[in-house]
Formats: sequence, C-alpha cells, structure tokens
Amino acid sequence: MNKIRVLLQSEKFWKLVRYVFIGGCTTLVNFLVYSILFYLLDIEMNISNTVAVISAIIFAYVANKLFVFRSRCGSVKGLVREMTTFFSARALTMVIEIGSLMLIHTVIGVDEKYSIITKAVVSIVVLLLNYIFSQLIVFKNQRSPR
Repeated sequence: MNKIRVLLQSEKFWKLVRYVFIGGCTTLVNFLVYSILFYLLDIEMNISNTVAVISAIIFAYVANKLFVFRSRCGSVKGLVREMTTFFSARALTMVIEIGSLMLIHTVIGVDEKYSIITKAVVSIVVLLLNYIFSQLIVFKNQRSPR
C-alpha cells in the first residue's frame, strides 16, 4: 500500500499519465485528420498522412508544453530554442512515420485499404520516440508541479 501511495505522489508518474493522455489526444487528431482527408475527401494517402502528422505535431507542441511538461520559457530566446528543438525532434519522427507508410504501401505495395492499420502500428513506435525526445531533449530542464 505504501508503494502505491509513493507512486501516486511521484511527479514522474503523473507526468507519464499526462503524456499518455495527451499522446492519445494527439494520435486522435492525427487519425481524424487522416481519415477525413483520405477516406472522405479521397486525397492521396501520402498527402493525407503528411497533413495529418503536421496537424498532430502542432497540437502536440501546445499540449505538451502546457499540460505535460508545464514548460515556462523565461525569454523569447528560450521559447525559440524550445520550439526549434521540439519541431526538429518531431520532424525526425514525422519522417519515420511518413516514410514507413510510404515504404509499406507505395514501395512494397501493400493495399492502401490497410493503411489505417499500418498507421496504428507505426504510431506506437512514434509515440515512444516522441516521449524519449521530449523528456530527454526538449523539456529536460522543466520541473512541473502536479
């Protein structure tokens, strides 16, 4: 019982809970934009995926900054550094996500009707990488009260 109490009082635990929740919301933004563009508007898969990922990245920056890491920059220079680092890290995982779908469906030739499944599997890897980059690089010096 004491271990559970210690866990529930741990900032690292609550930061992870917030990250998983915001990560789920970010994934929802990604999948909703993708589904609307690809399935409803019949926009090409790679274009739909690129727009969806960019939309999710913008949402993720704001949500992670405000709710997960509760980041406060003391200067414009600090904000620019934080944004540049965040968007650079997300650009890397965006290349992984877009490249994976393009490789699987365009190069290998798996039918695009399965792209939502492929996107879900790739999203798990991307979510883990994004947490690592955010925790260790982007928001590494942030101390956030629960």
